[in-house]
Amino acid sequence: MFFVQNVSLPGVLVATLCSMLLGMVWYNPHVFGTYWSQLTGITCEKGSTCFKHSMLTGLVATFLSTYFLAVLLAISGTASLADAAFMAGLVWLAGSMPNELSKVAWQKSPINLFAINASHTLLGLMVASAVLMQWPG
Repeated sequence: MFFVQNVSLPGVLVATLCSMLLGMVWYNPHVFGTYWSQLTGITCEKGSTCFKHSMLTGLVATFLSTYFLAVLLAISGTASLADAAFMAGLVWLAGSMPNELSKVAWQKSPINLFAINASHTLLGLMVASAVLMQWPG
């Protein structure tokens, strides 16, 4: 069941890379990166072991969520960009958004950090769903 016939692995890889590129822009110091770093207290210099480990972990996590989204799109028979965006929103609403919101409640994470992270995840899923829907196969 995990390897659905209508899921294009190259499409998932490209969608993963597009989502990762979005994250590189989103968390760039000139966008939200500096503020995110202030809110989290995390500094991870480019090229450091911390940076490499975080990028690898992020790549694996993004691939898994993109593959799961592709499976949902395939088994639901999603045929339009609007429906794919709706499905991405449902995945976000049911999965990552509550997880981010629970950090606000239990870890006393700032609501601004929730807004940065949750909106990035939603936009990343939307980008991935658009790529998956446009990918041939």
